[in-house]
Amino acid sequence: MWDWVDRRALDVLDNPYGHPAWFVNVFADQVETIRDLEQAGFADQASVGDDAWSEVLLRRSDDAAFPEYSLPAGFTIRPLASVPEVKASVDLQCAVFESYNMTVEWHRRAL
Repeated sequence: MWDWVDRRALDVLDNPYGHPAWFVNVFADQVETIRDLEQAGFADQASVGDDAWSEVLLRRSDDAAFPEYSLPAGFTIRPLASVPEVKASVDLQCAVFESYNMTVEWHRRAL
């Protein structure tokens, strides 16, 4: 499986959605998965200096109260209005995260 995934990743490397590296998220207690990934050539990136790959994983107590927030005047929070708003949603996500991994086609399939 790793060979197939690696070949597929290399196939898309030279397009706007390709990346020179890819990551697999695992939890520290997934010892067997970590071992298998290391045997497949993956290396822990949590503490490699200035280029460390880090992620903050936070857990919240089930009984903790959510703070009250008020939206600024003129703003509302609502679900996406399906297909007619997909392009605007993709454009917004790409602009906010400075990434072009999200595509209209992918988002339509996800709906």
